[in-house]
Amino acid sequence: MSAAGNDANDGRSEATPWKTIGKVNSSFWAPGDRIRFRAGDKFDGNVWLHPGNLPSRGDQNNRMIVETYFTVIGGPLAEINPTFGGETGMVHVDRVGGVTVQNLKLTAPDITKMPRGGVLINNNSAQRVGGITVQRCDISGIRHGEATGYFGGEVFVEGYPGTGGIENVLIQNNNLHGRDGLTSRDDLGTGGFGNGRNVFNMVHRGNLCYHIGGSSMLPAISPTQQGYPPMGDGLDFNGVQGGLSEFNIIHDNAWNYTNPGGGPCAILTANAANVTVQFNEGYNIQPANPIQAADFVGLDLDNSTENSVVQFNYMHDNYNSGIMLFSNGAADWNNNTLRKNLCVNNCKSGQYGFGEITIGIPGGNPTIHVDDNVTYNDRIYHGQPYQNLDQGSPGISMNAEGTFGGTIQRNTNIMSQDIYGLWSPLNARKNTSGWNPSVTISDNQWLGRNGGFALWWGQMMYNDLGSWQAASGRGPNIAVAGAGPNVFVTYQLALSSADRTVAANALAAITTISGIDIVEPRASALRTRLLAGDSPVTLPEFIALGFALTRMDTAASNALLVRIKAIVLAV
Repeated sequence: MSAAGNDANDGRSEATPWKTIGKVNSSFWAPGDRIRFRAGDKFDGNVWLHPGNLPSRGDQNNRMIVETYFTVIGGPLAEINPTFGGETGMVHVDRVGGVTVQNLKLTAPDITKMPRGGVLINNNSAQRVGGITVQRCDISGIRHGEATGYFGGEVFVEGYPGTGGIENVLIQNNNLHGRDGLTSRDDLGTGGFGNGRNVFNMVHRGNLCYHIGGSSMLPAISPTQQGYPPMGDGLDFNGVQGGLSEFNIIHDNAWNYTNPGGGPCAILTANAANVTVQFNEGYNIQPANPIQAADFVGLDLDNSTENSVVQFNYMHDNYNSGIMLFSNGAADWNNNTLRKNLCVNNCKSGQYGFGEITIGIPGGNPTIHVDDNVTYNDRIYHGQPYQNLDQGSPGISMNAEGTFGGTIQRNTNIMSQDIYGLWSPLNARKNTSGWNPSVTISDNQWLGRNGGFALWWGQMMYNDLGSWQAASGRGPNIAVAGAGPNVFVTYQLALSSADRTVAANALAAITTISGIDIVEPRASALRTRLLAGDSPVTLPEFIALGFALTRMDTAASNALLVRIKAIVLAV
C-alpha cells in the first residue's frame, strides 16, 4: 500500500503497490498474508477483516499481519484516518482471528467519522476466535461517547453478543492517548465487554496510556447526560476470564469527567476473573476541578471481580485512593488479593471515605486479602470542618456497610494529620449497629507523622490502639508517632555487565517517547547508575526498567526481564 500506488497494480511488492483501503477490503485474504502500508504515508478508510474476505477465519499459528513497512530504519509510521464511524474501527477484526496489527498510527480527527475503536476486535458469532495482537501502535482520538453516547476505546474488545468468545488477545507496547493533550475527550485506553466472561486470556503489557480525558457531557444522548463509567479509564478488563496487566504506565487521565456517581481509574477490572495486575504505575487520575465524587483511583477491582491478584504496583498522586476494592454486594465478587503494592500521596481530594487503600463492600461477605502493602501520605489538607473535601486521608478506609472475611496483615501505613489534628490508620465508620466483619487485622505497622491517633470502628471512635484492639478483638498491631521507615525499599537484581548494557540501552530508548512524562528522569538516573555498576532498584525504578525492557522486545531484553521479574516476585 502506498499513497502513490494504483489499485490496478498487483499489490505484491513495493514497486507495484495498491493505493486505497477499499481495495484491501474488497480482496480475499488467507493466514500468513500481510497488508503493508508505506511508512510516512497517510491513508483514509477503515480496514475491515471478516469471514467474507478472510474465509478461513484465521489461524492463530500463522498470523495475518497488518503493518507499516519501513523504507528507512526508524522511519515514521503509516497513518490511517477513518472515513466513517459507528460500530467499526480504523482496523476492525470482525469474527476472525490469527491477526497481528502492528507499527501503525491510527488517529480519528473528525467527530463525524468516529469509530468505536482505533482497533476494534469483536465476535458476535457462536464460533471461538482468537490469537489477536495489537503492538507498537500509536492510537488516539477515539471519542465515540461524544459522537454517539456509547463509549469506545483506542483498543476495544467485544465478546458480546456472541457466544463463541475471543481468546488470546495481546495488547502490548502501544501508545494510547488523546489527540489534544490533557483536555482530550477520548473514552478509554483499552476496554470493551463480554457476553458474561467470554474474553479469555487477555494481556496488557508495556503500554503507555495518557490524556484519556473522558467526556463531561454526552450531547448525542441529551443536553444533560453526563459521561459515565468507564469513560476516562486507562486499561480495562471487562468480561475477561484470565488476564495479565504488567509494566504499563497510565497517567493524567479523566480531566473532563464530572459525574459524581462513579469515576475513572488507571486500571479497572469488572465482570472479570483470574486477572493478575502487577508492576504497573498509575498517577494523576483526577478531574480538572475538585468535585465530591467516587473512584478517580489508581487501580480498582470493581463489580463481579473474583480470584484476582494485585501486586507490586506503584499508584501515586491520584484524586482518591491508590487502590480500591469495590463490590456491589453480589456473590461473584470474591477472593481478591492486594499484596506488596506501594501507594504514595494519593487522596488529593481529602474525602475521608477514601484512604490510600479503600475497601468498599456493601454485602456478600466475600474473602479478601490486603497484606504486605505500603502506603504513605504527607499531604497537608486545608478544608473547612465537617465538609466532604480536603479533610484528610486514612491509611485504609472501609466505606461501605457490608462484612467480609480474610486478612489485613503486615501492612505499613504512614500518614499525616487531618484538619482535626488526628491521623487515622483505619477509617471504618458505620451507620449499622453491631457491624463486625470476621476479617483478621494483625501485625500492621501504623505511623502518624504528626497529630493524635484516631480509629473509627463501627459507630465508635477510639483514640488509642489498645482500646480498639480490646473492643474489636483484633491485633496485635503497632501504632506509633513518627516518620516511619523509607517506603522506597530496594531489590537486588544481581546484574552482570552484559545485563547492565542491555538494561541501559532499553532505558535510553524510552526517554524519548512522547508522553513518558515523569518516568523519563527516573529512567535516566537509573541508566546512569547501571552504567557505573550493579545497583539495587526501588519499585518505581523496577517498573520503569520493566517497561523499558518490554518495549525493547529482543531475545536479550525478554530473557533479562523474565529473570529479574522472578527475583522480585520471590521477595
